[in-house]
Amino acid sequence: EQARGVVHGSKEATDAAYDAAAGQVLARVAQGRPSAALMLATHNRRSIQQAVTKMEKLGLQRDHANVHFAQILGMVDNLTLGLGRAGYNASKLLVFGEIHEVLPWLLRRTQENRDAFGAQAAEFPVLSRELRRRFRHPWA
Repeated sequence: EQARGVVHGSKEATDAAYDAAAGQVLARVAQGRPSAALMLATHNRRSIQQAVTKMEKLGLQRDHANVHFAQILGMVDNLTLGLGRAGYNASKLLVFGEIHEVLPWLLRRTQENRDAFGAQAAEFPVLSRELRRRFRHPWA
């Protein structure tokens, strides 16, 4: 029996469909359609890179009012900060509420985004270097 909510047969197929849909919306934004807007809410670095590349090919400005990137606070924060520093509209989702209400939602997101935790591990050396720099030069 297929699990409830499963639309595609694999994560790769899901990612491909997500990326294709994002590309289609970006094309509509580039055409100037007033109702076209994209909030790329993903922790998938490949999907974000594909969207950034598509924006460049379509000639969309990095800070286009109808294109935004978002991730959950605490997940791939370096990615969100990098997007923001590069001039893209980047936001963090702050989850709040009663623990019994938000915990199941957060657990599901962590299961869906296991690859983001691998990315978090990759951030450790970067964070470690930055902490050492700040302790050596606290006012720099």
